[in-house]
Amino acid sequence: MLALSSRPPIIDRKAPFMWLEPFPVIVSEELRAALGGHPLVAEILVRRGLEPRFATLVVGRLSPDGKFVYSNAGHVPPLLLARDGIRRLTVGGPVLGALTESSFEEESLLLKPQDTVILFSDGVTEALDSTGTEFGDERLISCASELLTHSASEVLQGILSAVQDFSRGTTPADDITVAVTRFRAS
Repeated sequence: MLALSSRPPIIDRKAPFMWLEPFPVIVSEELRAALGGHPLVAEILVRRGLEPRFATLVVGRLSPDGKFVYSNAGHVPPLLLARDGIRRLTVGGPVLGALTESSFEEESLLLKPQDTVILFSDGVTEALDSTGTEFGDERLISCASELLTHSASEVLQGILSAVQDFSRGTTPADDITVAVTRFRAS
């Protein structure tokens, strides 16, 4: 999921990476392959000179054996719904385009059958109702949890319907994007 935003990035100057030196993005060979051999996305965005443009990205690869390797570049952390609980997928690095030197950590997980990964844009949790209340993380997690035993397509439709019902009568201020994948053992 790649999302462009016109909002300036939030920069934590205490973060453990360099801010000013023009070096390429560092990713593992496995994620480099998942990106189709294009690991320099952040450097390209910085060179575009369209302030304050940046992009967030989550990249992952799910193998037939259930191995899921991912890295999150400043995107809203996806949800992993498993039978033993729900967790956020937060491992990664900064938003793309804010820095010319970026290093991204990755996490490798072994998914079990029926484990579900939900990626979504911030427009989902920031969708407003007529009183100005956000849909929020708690509603998203509750909705996804209730749909855990349903098919991946039903989870997707259920989340989109819940956001639409919640924000009925308002105009979306941002995109509402959701992607759902479920591991099925072969």
